[in-house]
Amino acid sequence: MPKRLLVRTASALVMAPVALGAAWAGGWWLAGLLALVGTYATIEWNRMTSSAHAALSILNAVVFILAGISFVGQGVAVALLFLGAGASLAVIVGILTRTGPLWPVLGLLYLGSAMIALLWIREFAGWVSVLWLFVIVWATDIGAYLSGSLIGGPKLVPRISPNKTWAGLVGGCMLAAILSSALLFWHGEGWARAVPLALLVLLGLLLAVGSQVGDIVESWIKRHFKVKDSGTLIPGHGGILDRIDSLVFIAPFVAVSLFLIGEYGIPLNG
Repeated sequence: MPKRLLVRTASALVMAPVALGAAWAGGWWLAGLLALVGTYATIEWNRMTSSAHAALSILNAVVFILAGISFVGQGVAVALLFLGAGASLAVIVGILTRTGPLWPVLGLLYLGSAMIALLWIREFAGWVSVLWLFVIVWATDIGAYLSGSLIGGPKLVPRISPNKTWAGLVGGCMLAAILSSALLFWHGEGWARAVPLALLVLLGLLLAVGSQVGDIVESWIKRHFKVKDSGTLIPGHGGILDRIDSLVFIAPFVAVSLFLIGEYGIPLNG
């Protein structure tokens, strides 16, 4: 096994139990982990987009903590209110510190909305729905790596992410569709039991594509700012943002979709 893959696997084995444990426990545990991860990810985002400043880091930490506390204590509306207020303040801070308001605000809204989406999914659709998202992201990564390495072939977006291939995209999507639909077919509750198996496979496939798009979007931003990785915190992976880019991209779409399913009278959990 290549050394980089060995290090990458070891890092994943350390991080996965923490993420799974917090998602299973839900409530304050998940809110606390997401506040910590979200704060650090926004710091990496601001560094990556050349808009880092101590005032923005403090503001982001306060927003993520208050959004987490308010979600658990008051609900999603108050959490979104804090996120909106934080984005407004980020505009002012960005102007006053001359870092520019655009990228700090985009980063705060992008990562903050994903944090609230994950908390909402865990609260209203249950732990298995969060696990389903993890399986899609992780299976897409693993399937893409294996099929891309073994098959190779034409590049997917060579100017943005030179290592991605069409074979990797197909392999990642197929593995994610199979594993995620199998999880919901055997262990899903609520909304998952109301959805036919063929649609569960299609959902896994579409979200796997979304997962790849999230990865490519971050790659485009890094290339735009001439940065290789968002950070160096995680051996073999780069920064926190490099590890969660796919999850951050698809979580809000899933939360909105589940909300609409619930509006049609289908129970989301239980």
